[in-house]
Amino acid sequence: MPRSIQQIEQDMATLSENVAAIALELHARYSEYLQRLGQSVQQQLILASYHICTQVYPDAFLQLSFAERQKVQQDLQRASKQAQQSFSSLLDTSQQTPSPTLTEEQLNEEEAKQLNELLDIDTTPNGEPTEPIEEGKSEGSEAQVLSMETETLSTQLQQLNTPESALQWIKLIERSIGQHLQAAASEVNRIFQDAKILPMNLPQQFLEMAIQAEEAGSPMNNPPHLLSLLVESDATESENESKVVPITVIYLRLSEVEFSNPILNRERNPIRQLAANLSKLQKQYRKKQRERAIARAELAWRSSWYED
Repeated sequence: MPRSIQQIEQDMATLSENVAAIALELHARYSEYLQRLGQSVQQQLILASYHICTQVYPDAFLQLSFAERQKVQQDLQRASKQAQQSFSSLLDTSQQTPSPTLTEEQLNEEEAKQLNELLDIDTTPNGEPTEPIEEGKSEGSEAQVLSMETETLSTQLQQLNTPESALQWIKLIERSIGQHLQAAASEVNRIFQDAKILPMNLPQQFLEMAIQAEEAGSPMNNPPHLLSLLVESDATESENESKVVPITVIYLRLSEVEFSNPILNRERNPIRQLAANLSKLQKQYRKKQRERAIARAELAWRSSWYED
C-alpha cells in the first residue's frame, strides 16, 4: 500500500532532526579544530619567517639595522597573532546573521567534488568506500555561493536542518579556512616586502601561477610553507634583456599545518566522519523528496480525473 504524504513528511522530519544534531556536533568539533588550527598557524608562520630571514635571504636581513630587525620581528609577531585570532573567532562573527535558504540545487557537481576532496570523505565506519555526493546542477549556483560572506558561517544552527544546507555550511567553512591562510601569508609577505627582505614586489598573478603549478604536480622541494618561483624582472637601462629572478615567499598549506601538529590532524577525523554521515543522510533525504513528489503527483492526478 502506498504510503501517505503525511507519513513521508514525518520521515523527512526525522531525517531533519538527525541533520540538526550532526550540525550541532559539527559546530563543536569545528570550534575545537579552529582553535588549535589558529595556534598552529601562528607557530608555523613564525618558523617560516625565521627560515626566510636566516636561510633564504640572510644577507638582506643582516643589512637591516638592529631597530629595523626588531620592527620586522614585532610586525611578524603581530601578524601571526592576528592570524591565530582570526581562526579562533571564525565561527563567532555576526552571530545574529540569519543563514540563506539553501536548497539541493545550490551545490553543483563540481562543488560536491571539492567538498569531498577538502574533507577526504572516502570511507565509511566499516572501511568501505562511500559513494560521492550526487549534486544537481543549477545555473547561477556558483555565483550564489561566491556572494556569501564569511558571516554566514555563524548561521543559526537550527536552520541547518537539511543535508544540503549542512554540507554547504561545511564547504563555506573550508573555503574560509583557505582564505584565512592566504590572507595570513600575504600579510607576512607584505612585511618582508616593506622591509626590502624580499627582492621585489610580487604580483598576485605570479603567486597564483606558482600555486597552480605546484598543485599540478610540479616538483617543489621547499621547506614547509615556503614557495619558490622564478619571476622575470624588467630590464634596466644598462641591460638589453630582462632576467629571471628566483623568489621565495610564504605560502601556508593546510596539509602541512596539520602534518606539523598530530593532534590537529586527529581532530580532523571526526569532522570527516560527520560529513560522510551527512552525505548518507542526503541520499535518504532525496529519496524521500522523490517519494513525496510522486505521492503528490498521484494525488493531483486523482483529484482532476473524471470519466466521460
